[in-house]
Amino acid sequence: MKSGRKILMLLTNAFDPDPRVHHEAVSLVQNGYEVTILCWDRDYKKAAVEVVDGIGVERIYVRSTHGRGTTQMFFLFVFWLKALLRGFSTRCDAIHCHDFDTLPLGAMQAVGRSLAPAGDYISANYRWPVKMKLFDELIAGTARR
Repeated sequence: MKSGRKILMLLTNAFDPDPRVHHEAVSLVQNGYEVTILCWDRDYKKAAVEVVDGIGVERIYVRSTHGRGTTQMFFLFVFWLKALLRGFSTRCDAIHCHDFDTLPLGAMQAVGRSLAPAGDYISANYRWPVKMKLFDELIAGTARR
């Protein structure tokens, strides 16, 4: 049963496949959603476009290495720019930001679409639940002033 709903997932690894993202995307596909993962392949190791278990995967190539520290920001901005342009050509009903570093990209994608980005950016790597709850409320426009 197809729902006709399209989900755009944003990811800053090459989805080779990332188990947590793969599990969620497969579940969505099994429930009738069309899922596209827009992800960053820093090593140019995977195909630019492929379908994995019914999930559309589009990789954006920006050469970099993992663990660069603050110099990674430049490469992240290049990825965001390329992903922003690619994402705007992808119709979607919801945007899911995997991890905190995709949230600004998701917010930019959502601005012109009247969507609020969803995310799982409170993970083992990011231990700021109170701050992130406030950030979620600000993104959703529901924070108390």
